[in-house]
Amino acid sequence: MARRAIEVIEHPLLRRNYRVATAAIESFVDLVERCLRVLIPGALVYARPRMGKTHAIDYVCLHLGRSRPDVLTLRMSCEHHRTDFEGPFFSALLIAAGATGDVLKASNTDKRQELIRRLRERLAARRGYIVVLFCDEAQRQSKNAYEWLRDVHDQLAYHGIRLITFLVGQPQLLAQKGRFQMSGDEQIVARFMTLAVLPIDAGTCDGANKKIGGKNGAQVW
Repeated sequence: MARRAIEVIEHPLLRRNYRVATAAIESFVDLVERCLRVLIPGALVYARPRMGKTHAIDYVCLHLGRSRPDVLTLRMSCEHHRTDFEGPFFSALLIAAGATGDVLKASNTDKRQELIRRLRERLAARRGYIVVLFCDEAQRQSKNAYEWLRDVHDQLAYHGIRLITFLVGQPQLLAQKGRFQMSGDEQIVARFMTLAVLPIDAGTCDGANKKIGGKNGAQVW
């Protein structure tokens, strides 16, 4: 009886650690596959809070792990800071790449070098040349963070590696893209915001299939 109770407690429905592919999540998968196929460097995916964006990222990462084992998939949770610091940003990228220990306390230059070395090493092990980076809560990213990420993009390109970035966050992301365009920061838009997509009910497990435009309920700009 006790064993039965433990099994019920650990059931995925209670722990909410299952992933269901709603129509909108499938449209997210389609977007990722399209970007990989034609090497679009970046896309912006946004939805209202509590719509399951993080769960959608989980599903896409699982999908890529099965269908594209040659692709290195990273996910970084963008943190809110009152002021910008290069060190914490590269520490977050290193953690996303699997780093631990003293390297996270190194100088900013050493962190940059270790990040590139680690990504090249992990890609060589799977004989791939594409890194897919999911930035969750990307509306928290500052202009400086995008410039640092642009440095990573360019350094990887020097070594023949393509970085494809998906900025996933709240609707403020679209306004952020507009501000970058108005201020002439096209180098950021061209690398990380080439496409802007609004998934409807992005990751809700009961996800009603709302279709208000685009494929599988997604609006694309």
